[in-house]
Amino acid sequence: MARHPAVAASTLALAVVLAGGCAGKEPDGSVGAAQGRDTTTSRTTTTSPAEADHPRGVIAFGHSALTGLSADPDRPQENSPKSSWATGTDPKVDSVYLRLVKVRPETQGSVANTAENGAKAATLPAQAEAALDQVPFPALAIVQTIDNDIRCDGSDAAHLPEFRASVRAAVETVHSASPKTTILVVSNFGSPAGYAKALAKDPVAVAGFADTDPCSPFTGKGTINAKGVATLTAIIDRYEAEQVRACAGIPVCHTDDGTLSGYTERLELLASDRQHLLAAGHAELAALIWPTVEKVLELP
Repeated sequence: MARHPAVAASTLALAVVLAGGCAGKEPDGSVGAAQGRDTTTSRTTTTSPAEADHPRGVIAFGHSALTGLSADPDRPQENSPKSSWATGTDPKVDSVYLRLVKVRPETQGSVANTAENGAKAATLPAQAEAALDQVPFPALAIVQTIDNDIRCDGSDAAHLPEFRASVRAAVETVHSASPKTTILVVSNFGSPAGYAKALAKDPVAVAGFADTDPCSPFTGKGTINAKGVATLTAIIDRYEAEQVRACAGIPVCHTDDGTLSGYTERLELLASDRQHLLAAGHAELAALIWPTVEKVLELP
């Protein structure tokens, strides 16, 4: 599962409490999931100049924040592709894809989401290839990563270069195949402080996340761990800075300048695993990011 901005090593403990010990494992049914795919095979596409010059559609790749994992309360720990804030088809979510269809009707049907639950940045290039197989010349490519790369064991700084290299490789994969595609690499949604404040209203969650982990949002006494929150916030900031560097020099590559990090988490919008969002939460993310999409796509 995606590592939420305030989820430390104690995630597994809470997963056991909330789901009888099975929530620590990811389901295999990711939207366009790459499980079992031969990622060593290069993508081959016959380029159509007309299509390349007039890209259309949306692709998205990254981790479980994109797959709609647990977004349906009746299907906990299952993906809900229709609920994805980026590519979902549920009108109540009004995803980025559906919003783009409204202003560019030719977008209809040109959508691919190859995000994988639990994915790290190293998988992004292969995910990008898979998405481009479905939509060779998208108008917009959305990338959401970071969570699962966070270690919070003192070694994150040493791994930042490889993280940046993986994001850069994915960006270059898209840009090389479809030079006119706009690429948007988004920030982590919410903040460790806001997440801890929301979870504090759930005694079961507090007990599950209370730990000695340097990034734990709660102390063993069940109070908010200000030091842990600050530590995780600083780590996320460093990963997000690497995303900016990964886009450098490619004019069509953008970050959201922290837009999604400004999301305000509320307990009632968190799924039962307390790490992912219900469909209503995905709807809020879509609404929050849409002005940024309008800007980078230069929509009227």
